[in-house]
Amino acid sequence: MIKLNNICKTYHAGGQPIKAADGISLEIADGEMVAVIGASGAGKSTVLKIIGLTEKPESGEYILDGKNVTECSDKKSALLRNEKISFIMQDFALINQFTVMENAELPLLLAKKKMPARLRRKKAEEALSAVGISELKDRKISELSGGQKQRVAIARALVSDADIILADEPTGALDSKTGAGIIELLRSLNEKGTTVIIVTHDMNIAAQCKRVIEIKDGKIANNA
Repeated sequence: MIKLNNICKTYHAGGQPIKAADGISLEIADGEMVAVIGASGAGKSTVLKIIGLTEKPESGEYILDGKNVTECSDKKSALLRNEKISFIMQDFALINQFTVMENAELPLLLAKKKMPARLRRKKAEEALSAVGISELKDRKISELSGGQKQRVAIARALVSDADIILADEPTGALDSKTGAGIIELLRSLNEKGTTVIIVTHDMNIAAQCKRVIEIKDGKIANNA
């Protein structure tokens, strides 16, 4: 499903170039559950953003479902994201002035194939229930704690039935019990065929994945 060939991406900080991806090549098959590990600044999140079509590489090739998507337009990239990919972002990426329910429904509102409002609400309620916050559905995001926001972000990722879930430190703002429940939920989705890619510092989470990819200084250090 996912193939990166010699991907490079450079950022600049303080006038100095930083190679966040330095010739990265990897393959992730349909239905895998993969952990991406490495120190802060190693390039993990950059690789996740490139896979999620929110960043473009400077060079190299990205093949998704057999198609070269490296040079896709912003519009085409957005359509592919809405169709195939759900994100659980470290900074939540929620809309503060919206309610929990409105944030959970958002992927369905943006989908190419429109869904009746009643069915859309039902799917959002099921996702909120799955992460244990259905009682907060009418609260504004700005009123929630960090852990509650994380669960809304996870519910939003679940609601669209995407082929791929990209999770950047999905349990970082959660207590250990809730975090374990979220990982179990991701495992159950993976068992039903969803490809799950988790960026994490937690080796206990990495150990629950089928494969661990280690990134160091923008390069693949280990791909076991």
